[in-house]
Amino acid sequence: MLILSWVVVGLLLVLWSIFVWVGQLLLTALLGGASHLPTKDLGVPEAWTTWLPQALSEWMTAVLEAAQPWLQTVVDQMPVLAGGIEVLAWVLWALGALLLVLAGGAAHVGVRMWQRSQAATPRATLIAS
Repeated sequence: MLILSWVVVGLLLVLWSIFVWVGQLLLTALLGGASHLPTKDLGVPEAWTTWLPQALSEWMTAVLEAAQPWLQTVVDQMPVLAGGIEVLAWVLWALGALLLVLAGGAAHVGVRMWQRSQAATPRATLIAS
C-alpha cells in the first residue's frame, strides 16, 4: 500500500514536470516571437461591424487606434519577458513538487497509522470446541 502511494506520487510528479515544461516552451515561443506581431493592423473585424451597432464599432476602432502605441511598446518588450518565464517555470515546478511530496508523506503517515490501528485491534477467531 505504501509503495502504491509513492508510485502515484511519482507519476503525478512526472505529469506535473511535463505540464510545466510544455507550458514553459509554449510561453517562451509565444513571447519570443511577439515582436513580429503587426499591431498596426489591429482593428474591429468586418464580420463584427455588421452585427454590432455602428456607434459601438466606431468606439472600438477608436480605442484600438488610441492604444496602438502602447500595444506596440508592450509587444516590443515581450521577448525580454521570455527570459523570466524560465525562472517562473522553475518556481512553479518546485512549489508543485513540494506539494506532491508533502501529499505523499501525508499518505504514507496515514497508511502507517491505519496499519498500526489494524494490528492493535484483536481479531475475532473461531475457537474449535
